[in-house]
Amino acid sequence: MADEFWDNQPEPDREEYVGDEDDGCYVQLFEYADGYHVRVLVDSCTGNFADVLTTFSRPSLADALRDGMYAAANWCSENAVSFEHEFFN
Repeated sequence: MADEFWDNQPEPDREEYVGDEDDGCYVQLFEYADGYHVRVLVDSCTGNFADVLTTFSRPSLADALRDGMYAAANWCSENAVSFEHEFFN
């Protein structure tokens, strides 16, 4: 199921990962003429699933990255997944 999910996803312009080796979120940014579309995908080996956590749009790369990274960090915190990323340092 998870492999089929990933096979059907378009390639982002930029992607960051927040999580550990088993569980976490991919923050994917897609550039458009009027800003950035953000998609946060959950990839859980522990739960054996992959799914879209949230999608939204922001006018700038900085806003899109910030909001996407915080959405991913919140999911990790709520699900007891440890994470480290230079964004949060």
